Amino acid sequence: MVPLYLVSFFGLLTYFLEPVALSSRISVLSALIFTVYAIQWVTIERLPRLPFATVLDGVAQRVVASLMMILIGARVAHRAGRPTGGCWGDCVDFDEEAVEKVDFVAGITVLVFIVGSSLTLAASCMRPFTGQ
Repeated sequence: MVPLYLVSFFGLLTYFLEPVALSSRISVLSALIFTVYAIQWVTIERLPRLPFATVLDGVAQRVVASLMMILIGARVAHRAGRPTGGCWGDCVDFDEEAVEKVDFVAGITVLVFIVGSSLTLAASCMRPFTGQ
């Protein structure tokens, strides 16, 4: 599960890419989504087939959801910073301040989602020890 959470952490690092270069952010996030499924596929080959979802499936779903949230946040940030007339070539009128605000809110939201869903998943997996 640690590699999957690392993928989500690397997704958060896309906020350090230039917000004008939306295609760079989308490229990294697309590669990370494929990475989640590659990790899951390799791990599932080594486990017995089960008719129900495992903890690994739950973590993978949460990581993909967090990457999708980062993707939506990147798109909203790009839209918030783009001038009203559009942006062609070098975008000198790009509003960096608005983008930083949207990136901050989106990043905190994703971080809270990751931590909250991980704690919820951990709490649901814990069973009281009955001693039998």
